[in-house]
Amino acid sequence: MKIGLDYDGTIAGSDVLKSNHIKRELGIDIPPWKTDRTTCIPELAKHIPLEQAKEFYENFRYTVYTGERAKNAPEVPGALDAIKELAKEHELYIVTARPDYSIQTSLDWLKDNGVYDKFKEFHSSAIEDKNIKRILNKQEICQEYGLDVIVDDDSRHLKKIQVAGLKRILIKVGSNEHESNGIYVARSWDDVVEEIRRHESVSFYTT
Repeated sequence: MKIGLDYDGTIAGSDVLKSNHIKRELGIDIPPWKTDRTTCIPELAKHIPLEQAKEFYENFRYTVYTGERAKNAPEVPGALDAIKELAKEHELYIVTARPDYSIQTSLDWLKDNGVYDKFKEFHSSAIEDKNIKRILNKQEICQEYGLDVIVDDDSRHLKKIQVAGLKRILIKVGSNEHESNGIYVARSWDDVVEEIRRHESVSFYTT
């Protein structure tokens, strides 16, 4: 199978970096699993004006996604072992929304953590696709490259992806969210791997 994996909050613990930064700068406690854009801005807006919350989140491009913090981001627990295991039987793809200014940081992180070569290709919904010669959104990336599974930490992205037969997995370590709209919620990377195997088994017997 072809499996697409988001980067921030899915593989690298950018969510932990954001949570720590919010606590340090604003004194607000927001758990890592609530620091994706869809969830984080409304959470911040409970404490500060909405426009200020949006601006604070946008500034993560300078405070979290680049520089030494980004280079030293922890892994999402279990991500590296899961990637190595999945790569034995499946083609893995990075499907991120990182733009030009921060994509190299993520690639360097994958190299430093020994999993760069486990991925067949790297795709960003913010950068012109080298094959198609235009920017593709995450749904178009999944369609164009025939992905069977997509794993992301932001439900906003997954809800926009409507591809027949594609398994959508939302990873939320430590959350109490439940499956909805056909999106499976994984609370750990063990859950992710188990659900991928389940999907592979179902796909095998229905094709």
